[in-house]
Amino acid sequence: MMVLVARRLAASGVLLLLVLSLLFFLLHLAPGEPGAVLLDPRVPPSQAAELRRIFQLDEPLGRQYLGWMGAFLRGQWGTSFVHQRPVRSVLAAAVPATLILAAAALIVQYAAGLVLGTAAARRTGRWPDHLIRVASLGLYSLPVF
Repeated sequence: MMVLVARRLAASGVLLLLVLSLLFFLLHLAPGEPGAVLLDPRVPPSQAAELRRIFQLDEPLGRQYLGWMGAFLRGQWGTSFVHQRPVRSVLAAAVPATLILAAAALIVQYAAGLVLGTAAARRTGRWPDHLIRVASLGLYSLPVF
């Protein structure tokens, strides 16, 4: 059992690194440059060059990637441009509400599944069973988002 859990955790880590790598390179393949969001067209070129240097956007792509991935793995996620505070504190503030919402959704989902599953099992082959099966299949087929 522990081997399975260890394998799943390792696979999750690899998947996270792959997603992060894909995200980094897709952002760099997009039209414009990643730092263009920060720069107002009225910013003088000298200040724009200084911002590019500060955010290391003037470095080669490979060096940017290694620096970005290293910073991510060390937990140095920078400052949120929207909230003007460290990203870690923004995430830390959102996690409790997210966990409460996820737990509530899970409880409702299990309760509804138990009630509907019991109702379908007690009326096997009749219209309530068919209706519950079709409705569950329809809900299960919906995309997660």
